[in-house]
Amino acid sequence: VAITRAFEGFHGINYVFRVIISPSFKREYPHFSDFKAEKTGKIKSTIFLEMMITASTMMIISIILALVATK
Repeated sequence: VAITRAFEGFHGINYVFRVIISPSFKREYPHFSDFKAEKTGKIKSTIFLEMMITASTMMIISIILALVATK
């Protein structure tokens, strides 16, 4: 999700529902491009790095445990 930036696909759905629910939201963001421009600058995800560190640690631990268990 972090690599492909798939979370940006939900910006359109979020915009439509917020426009339906709140008329003041439509005045703040008259066009979807305005809303998307602001969201693109705000959302930054670092989950990929954290997942890589966690996966690497788990692989190292599993290799060590496998070596200990087979002796």
